[in-house]
Amino acid sequence: MLFFSFGNRAFNKEFSESNIYVVVSPKYEYEDELSFLDKAINFIDDKVYPGEDFKSEYEGIYLKDGEYKEIIDRWIQSMNQSIEIKMDEIIGVQRIKCSSSDPYRDEYLIETAEEYMMFLWSTTA
Repeated sequence: MLFFSFGNRAFNKEFSESNIYVVVSPKYEYEDELSFLDKAINFIDDKVYPGEDFKSEYEGIYLKDGEYKEIIDRWIQSMNQSIEIKMDEIIGVQRIKCSSSDPYRDEYLIETAEEYMMFLWSTTA
């Protein structure tokens, strides 16, 4: 698994309270999207932010189908001056829904032909 964190300077703005976390892994390692999400959440909890109980925020998650690709494209484009992101064609995007809604977070599972990506956007504003 790979973990990337993009903070305020990645959004082509001098000041921003937004963050994007991305976890990427090859699809062949997982039975399905939910098994990938489970491993990605555990990876963040164990390796990236140990001791912060990250995984408790994701108990009872489920995936919601919808037209979310535009949102992902917009976020990636809003980062184009600070970083360059290239990836295979996105073939599916599902929203990650938690049992409690947080208006300061927007989270997605992105699927390409070969990878799954957990895409977590959050802000403090």
